Amino acid sequence: MNPFELFDTKIELNPDLKDLRKKYVKLQQGSHIDNGGVEQDSEVINRAYEILKIREKRIFYIIDNIFKINLRDYPLPSDFLMDMMKLNDLISDTNS
Repeated sequence: MNPFELFDTKIELNPDLKDLRKKYVKLQQGSHIDNGGVEQDSEVINRAYEILKIREKRIFYIIDNIFKINLRDYPLPSDFLMDMMKLNDLISDTNS
């Protein structure tokens, strides 16, 4: 299950979280067990939404599943990813 495909959104580090929430609600409306859906479908949507809405999970998903990079093969200082995320935020703020 690719959460970006499930939510019909492009792969990016900083998606529009409000748009993701709208898509989440729409997906759940059609698949939730209270609306005649299947519990497993609702759970898949929940897991995908968690990956997309939580920045660290989203980044690790992109690295592991899109770029197919196993970070265990490339030992880095433990704070490297956090530094890169901060740098990305600074770049984003500058471009805004």
